[in-house]
Amino acid sequence: MPAVDPTRLEREIGEVLEAFADVAAFRRACLDLLGRYADRARRPGPATAADDSPAALGVPRPVVRSLQRALVGRARQQPEVARALAEALFQTGVREAQLVAVSLLAASLQAQPAPVVEAWAKATSDPVVRQALLDEALAAWRRQAPEAFLCQARLWLQQGRRGQTLALEALAAAARDANYHALPSLLDLLERAVEDVRGERRRALLTVVEALAERSPAEAAQFLLQGLARGRAGAQWLARHAMAAFPEVYRQRLRQGLSGS
Repeated sequence: MPAVDPTRLEREIGEVLEAFADVAAFRRACLDLLGRYADRARRPGPATAADDSPAALGVPRPVVRSLQRALVGRARQQPEVARALAEALFQTGVREAQLVAVSLLAASLQAQPAPVVEAWAKATSDPVVRQALLDEALAAWRRQAPEAFLCQARLWLQQGRRGQTLALEALAAAARDANYHALPSLLDLLERAVEDVRGERRRALLTVVEALAERSPAEAAQFLLQGLARGRAGAQWLARHAMAAFPEVYRQRLRQGLSGS
């Protein structure tokens, strides 16, 4: 993997941009660029995106981010072209290419992004790609139409295990989003989910509560305390496992709630 020279990288990204109108050429140019910066030894470090995923090239994050930033403006100008390019990159199965695809998709989506986001989320098992997809591609929609977003999450919650996992991951992304302000409605939906979620989906539910604890510990603690007071199934497990995400003052309240439940 060569050292990242900003001038050379800018030129290489320019070559990718020149191929923007041709799906095959664009796909090839993106993969060529990412391949040049791949970590051949696959030794993950703080500057790389590599982990245990066999499809991760280990391209330095600054390279991927520079490519994403350069493509976003063009994607907004030519959304239909960008969607086709995003699909082509996503189909490669290469993590870094898929992360670029997510940025293209997010910049080119108009109204109602849920169908394509759902299809992509179900098509990948890579948690890094799934999180980027739900963080980025749903961001504008959930901020502009929070009730429509929650309605979609409610539908996903009714679609079995995979749907529940997708819904909870989407709710966690909303909880992490500082520009998403419909937390009370999100908590109302989550209250119904506590009793329905079982098995491995509990971990996804825990991720939502932990994100809420970081974003708004008072509201998250109140949500858990209400669940304990009402004897909701799963509330004790959730409170115990989420406790570490809270500041100490709220941990004390949760301990008291657990002792009284």
